[in-house]
Amino acid sequence: MEIGLGGLRYRKISFTSRKATIGYIVMILSAAFTGLTNTFAKPLIDMEGFQPMEISPIALVAMIYLINAFFFTPFARKSTPLKTIGRRNMFFLSLIGISEVAGLMTYFFGLKESTAINSAIMSEGEMIFSLLIAITILRERLQRKELSPFAMIIVGMVVIPVGIDLHQNGFMFSDLVFGDMLILLSGLFYALDINLCKYVSKRLDAKRITQITSFVSGGFALGLMLAFNIPFNVDWSQVPKIGRAHV
Repeated sequence: MEIGLGGLRYRKISFTSRKATIGYIVMILSAAFTGLTNTFAKPLIDMEGFQPMEISPIALVAMIYLINAFFFTPFARKSTPLKTIGRRNMFFLSLIGISEVAGLMTYFFGLKESTAINSAIMSEGEMIFSLLIAITILRERLQRKELSPFAMIIVGMVVIPVGIDLHQNGFMFSDLVFGDMLILLSGLFYALDINLCKYVSKRLDAKRITQITSFVSGGFALGLMLAFNIPFNVDWSQVPKIGRAHV
């Protein structure tokens, strides 16, 4: 049995299959590690605390994606050969890489100004934008029973956190509110990434997709660093924390 909102469908959990059980465990672990990203990344890009130096969000993103790319390269050797990928798929892989790096950079710039709590609440904004893309572009419609859950998601994820920050800052567009807006904007980039991945994953292996898109994302971030003369300031004591943020 399935329940869903627009184009997103979720199956009720059934542990009758061993593969399904492993899949759900991996999904739960993935959600837990994603939540830790806020905790580990915030001190690296913000001078608050006892950090030896502040890392540019763009430099941090470049390191994360390049580490990811080299990590997946050995696993992708037996995946789809590069020669058989084709120009069309490479084009979409490049779009995925740019969407991912734009999303993570926007998220880190927002995290720098916002709080780790707000970022944890609003970091799933791609779900809202994915639904909006399904409604506006794919011409899917929400059923009546889905309207209330969708409205509650928007209120809980956007209206309440941003409204509280506006109220605390005298309804002024402060740096904190600007950071919240950037975190929500990152959700739009991730929503594009999700929809593009759904298309490409039908043609290519997941390991090859991750490898290529990570190289594209890391290369794009490095290009921005060279274009805007962004220093690569990283202290050796920060490397373990960068690794944890990458995980």
